[in-house]
Amino acid sequence: MHNPNRSQSGVALIQVLLICAILLLFVVQLSKESRDQVKTALHFKERALAEVEIQSTLNKVQFALLTRDSSAKSVAIDGAPIPFHGEEVLIDGGLKVSLQDEAGLLSLPYGAEYLKRLPEFNAQQIEQLLLWQGTSHLASGPTNRSGVMPVLNEVNLLPGLENVPVNGLTHFPTKFYALLLSPDALLDRMFKPGVAERIKKVRYADNAYNELQQLTGFDYESLGNFSNSNMIQVRVETVKKPYLSRGERFEINPFYASPIQALGL
Repeated sequence: MHNPNRSQSGVALIQVLLICAILLLFVVQLSKESRDQVKTALHFKERALAEVEIQSTLNKVQFALLTRDSSAKSVAIDGAPIPFHGEEVLIDGGLKVSLQDEAGLLSLPYGAEYLKRLPEFNAQQIEQLLLWQGTSHLASGPTNRSGVMPVLNEVNLLPGLENVPVNGLTHFPTKFYALLLSPDALLDRMFKPGVAERIKKVRYADNAYNELQQLTGFDYESLGNFSNSNMIQVRVETVKKPYLSRGERFEINPFYASPIQALGL
């Protein structure tokens, strides 16, 4: 004989199981969302800490540059010497730091003599670059500038120069070029492999002037000065997640023109 109570108990059991399954799915989804929120919060925390570390390092670099010996060939950041030719150096905290003195780059306004050494430029392109620069950007010093200096990427907007690499160039208007402060990649483009490697090896060695002059044909101004530029490019980046990178361009002494000279007194 059929027992209606047992049938109702079975239906109730199924309903309870369904409710438990729904609650379990809800808890699992809630747990997943909570874990995702924790991961997101940790990511933002790590990113914020990395940004603080990068900014702190940039401040250290700026202070070291402002207080350095004018004849120094590097500055020390957290005990690690950082040279001025763009070499990346790993410091404490998992950061890579590089300094590039713009005296070691080729000036677009004044660097035609050296641009001829780059295989990417021909005489017509160099002439076009000089015409594009115009006279308004040739004056150096904040008291003489008539406006913002052009952006390097504008070079690639010129006809025939769309694919020319701008790394190794600077719009800083200086007639001075310091070969020994050039980044390795620029030396590789300017010289034959054996010559470039030798320059890298002896660039900071004492009494290397005669050898370097024979290798390059450059004069003392290009071989003997390590701190003639007022502009330093700084890049700081992390070596692990979160991967962040920041670059700054420091004008070490923005008032290097004497106030008396500026006033014409």
